[in-house]
Amino acid sequence: MSENKIKKLNEQFEKGIQAYHSINCEKRTNVSLYLGNHYLKAQQALDRSLEKQGVDKSSRIRLTKNHIFKISEYMINTILNAGGDVGIFPANASELQDQKAAELHASVWEKYKRDRKFRKLVRRLVKDYVIDGEAVVKTFWNPNLGEIIREEQYQDENGEIKSKPIRSGDVEIERIYPWDLILPENVKELESSPWVGYQKMIPTKELKEMVPEEIKGKIQDTEDKTFQIFDPSSGQYQDRKGMSVLREKYTRPCEDHPYGYFEIFNEDVVIFEGELPKDHPFPIKVLGFTEIPTSPRSASIIRQLRPLQVRVNFGASQQALTQMTVGHDKLIMLGGANLQYIGNKRGVEQWKTNATSAPFYLDGRSGDQFVESMNSAISEMYRIANVPEQGEEKINQLDPQTALYRSMRDKQRFSLYSEKFIEFIQEITEDVLTLKKMYMDEEEVVRAVGRVERINISEFKNSEPIGYQITVNEVDEDASSKLGKHITLSNMLQYGGQIMNPEMIALIGRNMPFLNEEEIFQEQLLDYDSYKNIVLALDRGERVELQPHDNPDYLLPKITSRTRKADFRFLPEKVKANYAYIVQSLQQIKAQQIQQLKAQQSQMVPTTGSLVPVPVYREVPKADGGVKHERVKLPYDAIQDLIAKLESQGVALDPVERMEQSTQAQIAQILNNQGAQPQSINNQPIAAS
Repeated sequence: MSENKIKKLNEQFEKGIQAYHSINCEKRTNVSLYLGNHYLKAQQALDRSLEKQGVDKSSRIRLTKNHIFKISEYMINTILNAGGDVGIFPANASELQDQKAAELHASVWEKYKRDRKFRKLVRRLVKDYVIDGEAVVKTFWNPNLGEIIREEQYQDENGEIKSKPIRSGDVEIERIYPWDLILPENVKELESSPWVGYQKMIPTKELKEMVPEEIKGKIQDTEDKTFQIFDPSSGQYQDRKGMSVLREKYTRPCEDHPYGYFEIFNEDVVIFEGELPKDHPFPIKVLGFTEIPTSPRSASIIRQLRPLQVRVNFGASQQALTQMTVGHDKLIMLGGANLQYIGNKRGVEQWKTNATSAPFYLDGRSGDQFVESMNSAISEMYRIANVPEQGEEKINQLDPQTALYRSMRDKQRFSLYSEKFIEFIQEITEDVLTLKKMYMDEEEVVRAVGRVERINISEFKNSEPIGYQITVNEVDEDASSKLGKHITLSNMLQYGGQIMNPEMIALIGRNMPFLNEEEIFQEQLLDYDSYKNIVLALDRGERVELQPHDNPDYLLPKITSRTRKADFRFLPEKVKANYAYIVQSLQQIKAQQIQQLKAQQSQMVPTTGSLVPVPVYREVPKADGGVKHERVKLPYDAIQDLIAKLESQGVALDPVERMEQSTQAQIAQILNNQGAQPQSINNQPIAAS
């Protein structure tokens, strides 16, 4: 049964290789054209043809004007500038759980991009996308990546005790060359393909270290021969020995395999196989530049440019050949005649000849007859690729608004291709975060999001499926977009900063694109971050105990407003009870603060200091009867004590006045229960008589 299976798998791959052999050869040729090796494929045939014509090797002229490279580079840069990155945003911006889930996922994603050099991978994928016509990746969890968490001892084949590092693991995005992609024959569309596979050549020694011990004997150099492996960095084939072919096939979810199936094998044995885990993303992703009708493969823009590039190269070569053969000016004389220089008279050269007629002068040729055809082909190449002419000047605009408009206009030129590539990166991002949620341990999450977010790890590990909880959208990180965001936020601060509280200003500063100093706004946003963590914990069903440093003046109206939202009545009764408990605790703390303030007000007033007259008069009896009005004089220390108490009273009571009437009534009730007589608060000023 095993032999029949390996035979069937290899037959499927061989048929797929033969079905798409021509387009895979085209993709390899595209790399050569991009690198300037325009005559590499036709080298031997051209040599044989010229030898038959008797053309000496020293007389062969082949020049290239590689406009394919320039056009490809322009398209690559434009697609990268159009937004080669994505951002994590909440699916519902008003939901605090979605906000926190998006924030934690964004922190994990940013750390992954730094650790795995993701931007470098994106640049390579864009090149595959434009030059080869396809970008292919395999996303999977690799336990051999990540940080070393411990050492594990083992006994080698010689009986010696050795240790090997055990790593935390991480997501690996493997770049697959498009010509190594294997698909079933007779498939019309990529999405309808029942399985997707690829093959690669790896050193036999390395493969033996990966496979189980019982099948190491079946891992040999494939057919024991020398392989010619295509090198995409040079566009040529290189001879390699000691290599073994490794093939991987991934079956999409179907009736027989509800979650999908994978098989890793070579020409002799199946090395690994099994069901894909539940909720595991399909490993292989393919992005096509220009889809080919009735085919799952895609073509590059180079397919349209190649015939025109041949015309350009032909014109350049013929122009150079003309300049070398008939380029110089020529003097034609009759047979037997000679020309002799006889001197210089008054700056004029004198020559004599014995010919009966004057010599005939023939102008040289520069090959201009090929220039018009060559320039026509070049212009056609740029029009087909929708790329500006090579001589088009770019005007630097100092006006930010004009610069933003120009940037958006340039991006629309390749919006079709850039949007497809951004969607491809979005899918990769979703796969990475899904695998992180499945396999990443809590300590790794803490290192990514920070120790202050330890209490919210469950918001990351237990969040809803990524398509429902958060959204992965395009983030344009070029200088123009950052400048636009900076201008908008700066205008908000300039025209609305007078009516904003310190917390709003700090939140704007936190989102400034050129100001990523969290320490600047840490103190102003401390209460805001504390409120978010408390609400998230309460919504998870946890019972929160307040800390001594928590600010009830800030938390009480915020949490009370959370209980008035439309979705609160649908929460479990346990969650509602926890909210009621935290609100009651905050009210109790506030009532205790007011009680302490009233106790301070009942203390003795100091009588020290010089007497200071105040604009208050009182009636005092006269010596001869009657009353008189006398200005009051108070000790200076008594006045200072009164001012301090009034200021303290105002700071403590003002937040209560801004709370809802029901909250004020409950605080007053608590004060009554504690034996304090609540007093109405009057903000009207009292005029002294």
